[in-house]
Amino acid sequence: ENGIKETTVGQASTFLLRDGTKYTGNFSDGEITGQGLKEYGDGRVYKGSLVEGEMHGNGSLFYSKESKEEKDSSYEGQFHLNSREGQGVLTKINGDVYTGTFQNN
Repeated sequence: ENGIKETTVGQASTFLLRDGTKYTGNFSDGEITGQGLKEYGDGRVYKGSLVEGEMHGNGSLFYSKESKEEKDSSYEGQFHLNSREGQGVLTKINGDVYTGTFQNN
């Protein structure tokens, strides 16, 4: 088991993983599936749809200064198995905005 602690409040559950990731949201058949908030140990924050723990569907990903990629930027749009895939908007810290179709990104 990867988790170290689980608490349930109302309909939402919070799960802390050994890698420092914190998840608050829906579960289905014991899997992180549904709408939720995932806070990664490196400071990234994802809010949106997840399937078996993977960013999948529509969501928003905010990168932190500590992120290995896309420092201090954000992406809002479609995901497929943890990749930016489909329509989305990437906003860079310098103000550049990329709108369009993302593929395996």
